[in-house]
Amino acid sequence: KTNQRTITVLTYNPYVPTELLTAFLGRYVTLVGQPTEIRDSSGVWYGKCQYRVLLKEDPEGVDGFQHPPARFNIGADRGYLYYPRMPDFCKKCKQSGHKENTCDIVFFLFSFG
Repeated sequence: KTNQRTITVLTYNPYVPTELLTAFLGRYVTLVGQPTEIRDSSGVWYGKCQYRVLLKEDPEGVDGFQHPPARFNIGADRGYLYYPRMPDFCKKCKQSGHKENTCDIVFFLFSFG
């Protein structure tokens, strides 16, 4: 059971400062080295970076580790991340460990009028 991962992060706004992304990830992982910008075949960077990290131990977490959320906001800027052996993430209840098609959470829509 290893805690080493390479996390790929994409923000919808490519101008989100690297320092903010690093601070966000630092709540969940220990960063190893500097992020690497991923560029397309023309050398253009479009907001995707890779971070080498060590997951922090968490006895209550999936596989005994703390995992960063797959989707996140930094201020008004949205982003997502993925990495190998990432636990399932439910877009419905925003919890790790299952997907929305197996989610037991029920949301009620109220209509006033």
